[in-house]
Order: sequence, then structure tokens, then C-alpha cells
Amino acid sequence: GVSRLGVPQWMWLTETNTAANAACLPNGKCSTTFPGPTGIAASFNRTLWRMKGEVISTELRAYSNANWHRGTQPQAHQGVTGYGPNINIVRDPRFGRNSELPSEDPYLSGEYATYYLQGCQEKDNNGHPRMVALLKHFD
Repeated sequence: GVSRLGVPQWMWLTETNTAANAACLPNGKCSTTFPGPTGIAASFNRTLWRMKGEVISTELRAYSNANWHRGTQPQAHQGVTGYGPNINIVRDPRFGRNSELPSEDPYLSGEYATYYLQGCQEKDNNGHPRMVALLKHFD
């Protein structure tokens, strides 16, 4: 952050592959956790993929607006930058991140990422994107 400008420290690393990964609020409310990408992509339900993005981005924005933090780092303001989805494709069953991936099918993985990202980066009622989604772990 830049304290002289009143800009708080910004938490860049927020996982958004299955949820808005932030600490639960003091009232006990936590972010929604969705099934892993492999399971949800297997539904072939594009509306569901988009809605997942909408929910995660809305919750991430709410955490940011509440000046909340991620995990055990209360000094780091929860930003609106999310890392996810992981759009690599399953090529080898030994790859440790297979559970984070939608499929071994490039077309299905691309469709999943497209609809999920549309939901994540949709604008709110004031015309601002609810979050900035960053694709990860692709090669």
C-alpha cells in the first residue's frame, strides 16, 4: 500500500478456483465453496459455470468492501484480484493439480474458462467489474 496516499495494502494472491478464499467474517459467514472444476465442468452446464463466477466475484467484492483480509493476514486488505480458473488441461494423471482443472478436453476447458470468467468479470450496478480474474497454470 501507499500510506501517504491513503491506499491500503492490497492482497494480490486470492485463490478463486472453488471459492473466494478469504477468512470468514466475524458473524460466522464464510464464502460459498463450489465443487472442484473437474466435477462442475462435467455438468456441461454453461449457466452454472457463469453463475459460479458471479457468486465468487460478488463475495470477493463484498470482502473487499468490508475491508476484510485473507486467512491469517489481517494487515493485508482483501483485494478484488482473483487467481482462477486454472485452465491447464489434464495430460498426465500424476500431475498434482489435476483436481484444479476442468478436463483433459481442450474444448471443454476453454468453454468452462470462458463462462466462468464472464461471470467473474461482469460489471456491478455501478458499471465496475466485480473482480479481476487472472488465468493460471497454463502452458
